[in-house]
Amino acid sequence: MVIIQSNQHIIAHRSNKHIVAQPEDANCQLSDLENCLVDLRLMKGQTQLNCHRIRNSVIVCGKVAGSATIRDSCSCIVVLDVAQLRFEGCARMCAFVSCSSDPVIERSDSMRFASFLQSLACADMTLRPICRVQDFSWLRRQHSPNWSLMDNPDVFQPLWQMLNTNNSNLDCALQYIGKL
Repeated sequence: MVIIQSNQHIIAHRSNKHIVAQPEDANCQLSDLENCLVDLRLMKGQTQLNCHRIRNSVIVCGKVAGSATIRDSCSCIVVLDVAQLRFEGCARMCAFVSCSSDPVIERSDSMRFASFLQSLACADMTLRPICRVQDFSWLRRQHSPNWSLMDNPDVFQPLWQMLNTNNSNLDCALQYIGKL
């Protein structure tokens, strides 16, 4: 397990790591991660999250007061409570989200969404169900084929239980990527 302690919270160029950020008032940038379990739930006062080139990873955040942008990433599970969320150039992503506005996708496909899980929520979170996503690459009236609501989010329940007991195992967490 890698414990990150820095004011900038830049986590980059890691593979096969369990990364846990410590409580600090800062924003976070993740880039070039592969096969990682990233737990940012302890960070307080986070207003922004930027992710670039994340592959086969699980990212779990607490409350992000501002925006989160995830670019050029694939085969990831993302869990966050955020004001605004945008995916650009992503594929095979599974997002458990509470979002003040409709999440946005652009140049992305095979995106699945579900509401943020009560079991991972902190006391200060206002959970909002996800029912619609804006696809900026799909300009027709019909529903975009690039995203859907998750049929069976309960399949991930053992992952959430593992995260809540702080008994997180990288290999066990990454097996859920295969359920995408």
